[in-house]
Amino acid sequence: MSKIRFVGLDVHAETIAVAVAEPGGEVRSPGIIASRLEPVRRGGEVQGGMSYSFCGHSRATRVCSVAITLALIAVIAAGQSNVVNSAKINSTDGLQYVWIPPGTFTMGCSTGDAECGRGEPAPHPVTISRGFWIGKTEVPAGAYRLFASATTHDMPPEPPFNAGWHDRNRPVVNVTWNDAAAYCKWTGGRLPSEEEWEYAARAGSPASRYGLPNDISWFADNNDKTGPHPVGQKQANAWGLSDTLGNVWEWTSGKYPLTGQNDGPNLPANPDVTFWAIRGGSWYDAARLIRVSVRGRAETAHRSDSIGIRCVSDNSPV
Repeated sequence: MSKIRFVGLDVHAETIAVAVAEPGGEVRSPGIIASRLEPVRRGGEVQGGMSYSFCGHSRATRVCSVAITLALIAVIAAGQSNVVNSAKINSTDGLQYVWIPPGTFTMGCSTGDAECGRGEPAPHPVTISRGFWIGKTEVPAGAYRLFASATTHDMPPEPPFNAGWHDRNRPVVNVTWNDAAAYCKWTGGRLPSEEEWEYAARAGSPASRYGLPNDISWFADNNDKTGPHPVGQKQANAWGLSDTLGNVWEWTSGKYPLTGQNDGPNLPANPDVTFWAIRGGSWYDAARLIRVSVRGRAETAHRSDSIGIRCVSDNSPV
């Protein structure tokens, strides 16, 4: 039995969408609709006899401390709930991390997307069997400075648009893959797989973008190619993540396959270095690259003022 407290719910008619953050957790969500219960329990488990308690109000009636026991027949698939996922602050880097529930999605070229090109796989189902936590934003320079101060790592070369890393809220850039992996390990996490990255970036959306490019991202057409902007300024996706598209590319733990068929131009047949997949596009790129299925590539030691970091963790941030 799990009891969940809801705060500030607007009870209307017809359906209540119940979101469960973690056992014993609290969910804040406006606009809940009442009558038939569709509970969502993160963790992807089908359970019976779950008990929910909530407080809420309608325009005419105040409903509070109502306990409901029901058999949970099925779990609503990830992305079908409008409830924003819970976030926690990681005490190591001071950043917010958002819980991403397990689920199944279609990875690769989005349905109806005529801009898919080389390096983008055909659509195929992928199951994320275990939920994870992911950075709400890209890692800003201020958080990376904490890492550098606490370890033997130096700050990366400063870009011309952020001399001396003066703007602590702009994303850190010019980090190698090893730099990015070391930062994430320091936080208690790791770099995301490509599957995890795209699943979180899509947030349940089958489209190539979760909104209009100008509303959700910084890219070549709306920043005059003057560098990335402070993190978190654009519209977040349905799971509360900002800048998954645009601003800076993000390193992943996925190796860019060298098949000779779908690898993009100018790649040697037998490279003597590892290429890693980068995802999301950047401030420097055209809108056609600001799509969730786009895959870039970079060598392990490569530094770029358009590549940054977003970490994931298998454990709840502390």
